[in-house]
Amino acid sequence: MKPTLEQQFEIEAYKQRIKNLDREQCQLALVSLYALMLERDNHYKALLREKWGIGQ
Repeated sequence: MKPTLEQQFEIEAYKQRIKNLDREQCQLALVSLYALMLERDNHYKALLREKWGIGQ
């Protein structure tokens, strides 16, 4: 799926914010981003389990 126009804007803004980060700052940002992705995955899985009545 293609990002929406608003998401494209957010991507460009994020590029500007991270442009001057050093290696360590980039690594920390990537680890934080990955943790957020996993948290989102868990949230979606929990919502689906609740909606489908799985694991109750």
